[in-house]
Amino acid sequence: MKMQKYLFIPIMPTPNGRFHIGHISGPYLKTDILARNLKFLGHDVKVMSGVDTYEAHVSLKAIQEGLTATELNNKYYELMLEDLSAFDIVFDSYINPLSEQHSKSFNETHQHLCDELKLNSAVTYKLEKFHKRNDGKLMTGCWIRGSCSNCGSQMKAFYCEDCGANLRPEEIINPYFIPALTNNESVYQITDTCAYIKVNPSILEKQWKVMGLDPRFIEIARTFLKKEGNNVRLTYPDTWGIEYKDPKFSEQQVMFSYTTMYFYSLYLADKYREAFDNDEKPFSIGSQVKTIAGFGIDNTNAYLVAFLGAAQGLKIKPFDYFLTNHFFQLDGKKIASSTGHAIWAADLIDKHNYPSDAARLYIMYINPQFSPNSFTLDKFDSFYKSVYLKDMIGQTDDVINFINDQGTVDVQCTPSVRLMEFFEAQQVHFSFPTPDILKAINTLLDWLKISPALSKNNITECIDWLIGVSILSHSITPALSKKVMKNFNIDEQWVEVNFQTKEETLA
Repeated sequence: MKMQKYLFIPIMPTPNGRFHIGHISGPYLKTDILARNLKFLGHDVKVMSGVDTYEAHVSLKAIQEGLTATELNNKYYELMLEDLSAFDIVFDSYINPLSEQHSKSFNETHQHLCDELKLNSAVTYKLEKFHKRNDGKLMTGCWIRGSCSNCGSQMKAFYCEDCGANLRPEEIINPYFIPALTNNESVYQITDTCAYIKVNPSILEKQWKVMGLDPRFIEIARTFLKKEGNNVRLTYPDTWGIEYKDPKFSEQQVMFSYTTMYFYSLYLADKYREAFDNDEKPFSIGSQVKTIAGFGIDNTNAYLVAFLGAAQGLKIKPFDYFLTNHFFQLDGKKIASSTGHAIWAADLIDKHNYPSDAARLYIMYINPQFSPNSFTLDKFDSFYKSVYLKDMIGQTDDVINFINDQGTVDVQCTPSVRLMEFFEAQQVHFSFPTPDILKAINTLLDWLKISPALSKNNITECIDWLIGVSILSHSITPALSKKVMKNFNIDEQWVEVNFQTKEETLA
């Protein structure tokens, strides 16, 4: 089998709160499972991301918590690491752009990429209306609330989560501002010229097709492109963010989050080369490094339009694959950090006392990859007791104890034909461009059903079943897999001989 290089860059979360189970159910746990599987197969896999420091909600949340934006960023950066660790989600690099190690080079990279877009004639300009408070504060982005002019739902900033519309400030109906204006404050309109990236929609259509994307995501992107005249925002007036200067601007302008997340990805790709001694630039034309991003439906336009459009303008290779997901609810309602309607990732493990493996298994079992889904503690607890404790842990422990009672046993035997069929079926479900984690989990659960039929007189069958549990659970419930491997001293060389030498079908 030829070793392939992979670089996963799941979306950079805004550090204005901790990771909740909705975040985990989307790109982060899915990325971890797929990366673990590829590493198991012998590929060179790296997972990199970090916090989206300069997203506008950071400055708003900082005011609400009585902190500076920098203090807030650093606080939630550390708490997010705890949430990831609680779920055994592993990153090779998870950065804080405000750290001494990154702050200067991070900003320089963004400036350079903006300049490159202008040099390549990929930038255009639009005159727009914005709100400004009488004390000079620009009331853009997250500072604005109101009704969506497309569907009538309540929305904030530039995006309506109900219908997916992206609106300019002047398009929001009955706008009001956060924090609420005092008696001494008023808001007036200003006009300023903003920078946009020009996008070729025919190229995007071809890329979407190759990526095998959900048609619902594609339709959102098409609607956005039509409304915006095949352009995507590059800058807007604000003070918190990476400033970009242009003689056409009247106000201070910063780079818009859609574009900065892509520039962030390119920055991480540079760090990938430096940190892991890779000569190849992951996004250079002709690069053999497979690049994979992950995001939710609310960031469709950022990835399907801004990311791919900016790659056009920079004349570099776009991401090879996108991992997408719909919304994940709690008790049938939208998870909202601001109102506290959420379960923080680490709390599900530490305060509710569930093992990481159980939480990983259930959240991916109901993951919102193909449609929205909802989490309830009652249903999780029922699944935990019946599927995880009884079918998975109980049966595994029974068979382990039976084999251990037999004395010295050579468990490093050749896997059965049946096990290899299950393994190869699971690999199909893990394969790109559209891996299906639920089907991969069901392959594991189907394997567990074999246990009651095992003959305790046939120790070879029992050993083969346990090996299957370890192999098929390796990426999904890693603690269980390690437990079986450690108990029977299954080493990496045996895994390589029996599983990594198989022809696998990942692109």
